[in-house]
Amino acid sequence: MGILLLLMALLMTQSVAFGFSKNMLRMFFDCDLGGVRGDMVMDVDVIQDTGVTWGPGAQPDIGAVIGTGSSTTYVSGEIKTQSGGRFVFTGSAGYADFTNLGNHSRFRVKMQLDPRDNRKMWLVSDPTHPATQGQFAFPCILKGVQPFTKEFNPSW
Repeated sequence: MGILLLLMALLMTQSVAFGFSKNMLRMFFDCDLGGVRGDMVMDVDVIQDTGVTWGPGAQPDIGAVIGTGSSTTYVSGEIKTQSGGRFVFTGSAGYADFTNLGNHSRFRVKMQLDPRDNRKMWLVSDPTHPATQGQFAFPCILKGVQPFTKEFNPSW
């Protein structure tokens, strides 16, 4: 199993009850963006789906919250290029929506793991998205991983 898949599987097993995950990974990549070097920082959070079992009676109590066995992977982060460009992104299920902070243009990218190199991920243009102009496939090489906790601190 590739290191990226192994790390994501580790996250899935460490999610806490009720579908909220405090365990996340921060991944660092070197990307070749068509000849321009980019540093990508990507936060990965895998949320396990849950279901509820009910007790007996006309107004039953919740019996238990159980995992369904499925999950959703969420990503967010940014890419900074050596030429001064900056892109932010959020996404899930293998796709991410990018915004160029220089000109505010938006486009969708498929994040595809390389089956031949478990440290490589490709950023591939999504031709079905109306904002994507042109075709591209940029390689990104994993250079580091750091687990971290994101605490939920509501401001109200």
